[in-house]
Amino acid sequence: MEEIKNANNIGDMEILLQTIDNSIEKLKAEYNLFFAGDIRVPPEQERERLEKKVRNIFYNGRKSPRLSLLIQNVSSKFTLYNNMWLKRLNEVEGGIIRGIRKPRVIVKKEIIKPIKNAVVNVSLNQEDSFDDFYEQYKKLSLQQSAKIMGKERMVNSIKTKLITSNLIDVKIDFQIEKGKVKLKIRRQ
Repeated sequence: MEEIKNANNIGDMEILLQTIDNSIEKLKAEYNLFFAGDIRVPPEQERERLEKKVRNIFYNGRKSPRLSLLIQNVSSKFTLYNNMWLKRLNEVEGGIIRGIRKPRVIVKKEIIKPIKNAVVNVSLNQEDSFDDFYEQYKKLSLQQSAKIMGKERMVNSIKTKLITSNLIDVKIDFQIEKGKVKLKIRRQ
């Protein structure tokens, strides 16, 4: 911090910025060694000291346009590396060990039996009936490798058809024709 106070002119500040830039590169090398497993303890103290220097120089009042640009570049460089280092440290603490991830647990997918036709009862008075309708639609669409319409859009589309047709309780037949899921709405 005294380095910043002692930097009276632009030339001194530029030298100080170059020193900080070199310190960032050294710290980068140390973190690379840590993440590679060559060093057991991360260089946290050095990172914190450098962070304070960068913060102090960034908020120092006397700046020329050239100096402001140099300070911004050094600050951005440190911020980029600092965020990367902290993210990697969190990954190491979270169980991802130095580039080697823990094995993932593989969940067996539910096997869907092929369905040719299906019928679902839907009522404007029962909101959960639309959930059953959408689940059936999704199963058939996945089975046909068809593009699935979003739930809200699909349900709103069916509700609109029911309201415009003055229907409250209906049966919806799902049929597969030419590889596409077709819907037929019938009164109950």
